[in-house]
Amino acid sequence: MGTKLNDNEVREIARMQEKIDAYEAFILSTTFLVKGNKNINYPLFARTDLDKQMKLIWKWIKEQQ
Repeated sequence: MGTKLNDNEVREIARMQEKIDAYEAFILSTTFLVKGNKNINYPLFARTDLDKQMKLIWKWIKEQQ
């Protein structure tokens, strides 16, 4: 059928999935924070390229409550 992935390709796919999971968790956390108006803990970030921006957004949302 298809060709096997090499180790580097498998690592890259795993890293991409880790980023997707981190972004999804951030979006869900901010949604709960905004809609629920509850004090929830800071989400964990997975060393993504957007960690700094996500932290600033999180801080801004918390300040608006």
